[in-house]
Amino acid sequence: MSEPEPIGPFGEMLLPDERRRFVDLARRAWFERGDTLFREGDETRHAVLVESGSVKIVRHRPDGGDMILAVRGANDLIGEMAAIDGTPRSASAVAMGPLEVSVIDAAAFEEFVTAHSRVAWMLIRSMAARQRDADDRRLSQATASVTHRVAAELLDMAEREVALADDDGEGFVVSQTELAETVGATREAVAKALSDLRRSGAVATGRRRLRILDRAKLLELLGN
Repeated sequence: MSEPEPIGPFGEMLLPDERRRFVDLARRAWFERGDTLFREGDETRHAVLVESGSVKIVRHRPDGGDMILAVRGANDLIGEMAAIDGTPRSASAVAMGPLEVSVIDAAAFEEFVTAHSRVAWMLIRSMAARQRDADDRRLSQATASVTHRVAAELLDMAEREVALADDDGEGFVVSQTELAETVGATREAVAKALSDLRRSGAVATGRRRLRILDRAKLLELLGN
């Protein structure tokens, strides 16, 4: 049995001719920070491929607050579940800064996937990987400290380049509120965690700016 292809963002797994076909079937759209691509409960059925920038996937909590389920970046596919099963959106998608995407309607997406069996398998594997990631995140939020969760999230953002680079390209544009909503903690708890990481020399922080200074220290905190 041959080794399976590595699982990466959906767009990266497409072969050049598959990518061209996808783009032919889609339309380009641009958004600014805070713009909503689709809302929780919407009955829209298009899927979205992120070309550049970052988007947060947000769900409303019963207490009226928001919880960030994931942050997606370039080459990530979002909104595909509604395109596949036709059910209302389970979460909202909000631009974290300047964002460029390719939007493909459900009928065109179905045409694209059914015409390319390899793409269909890549899509299944990508969705399976996301489910595993969601399971791991729930376990982490139930058992790990806030500092541990913040460190893991920052490393994940850096690895996948899903946070927006700051002006000198060495850090991220991300707020403490967004981090709190992502790791499932209060803003105050995240502020304390960042303070601890800053004192250790692992990160530097500013107004909606964060830079990883010592990746090894973050990995050490995670036990790697």
